[in-house]
Amino acid sequence: MKKKFSKYDQDSGFRVPGNYFSDLSSRIMNELDDTQNIPVAEPGFGLPDDYFENLEQKIFSKIDRPEPKVVPFYRGKFWTYAAAVVVIGLLLFANLFKSKPSQAVSWDDIEVSVMEDYIDEGYDMGIIDLDTDDYSEFIFDDGKLVDDADFENVNSDAVYDYLEENLDDRADILE
Repeated sequence: MKKKFSKYDQDSGFRVPGNYFSDLSSRIMNELDDTQNIPVAEPGFGLPDDYFENLEQKIFSKIDRPEPKVVPFYRGKFWTYAAAVVVIGLLLFANLFKSKPSQAVSWDDIEVSVMEDYIDEGYDMGIIDLDTDDYSEFIFDDGKLVDDADFENVNSDAVYDYLEENLDDRADILE
């Protein structure tokens, strides 16, 4: 088997004397004792007393600050809001006391197609849901749902025309 050698040189190039680490701690302690006897030199810079306590006042005294113009918000907005409330109040008041229509609404005013759509869509959508109790209220004493007097004003030609236009299968009439 072949030995793998590192591509880097194993010799770092630095040498340490033989007893370097054995007496290292004693040499460091000697140096510390020597540095404690060194006189402390005063720094060349000095600050006056209370310099930082009065610094903020000195800076603000040198700054010229004009007083800003104060625009009160409440004056203009108050009248705007008050006018809006008055207009809304007048509109509500006008709608509450609106005059009644002079002509009464009757069945003739409602279009037939609108009633047909309401009934057709109402049954399909489940809006008009009649059960047997509801049907029984419409049955008269003689067992009929509709009184013969209801058909006195019906034009039979109009009924035939309606059935011809709207009935797809004539067999439905006989059911």
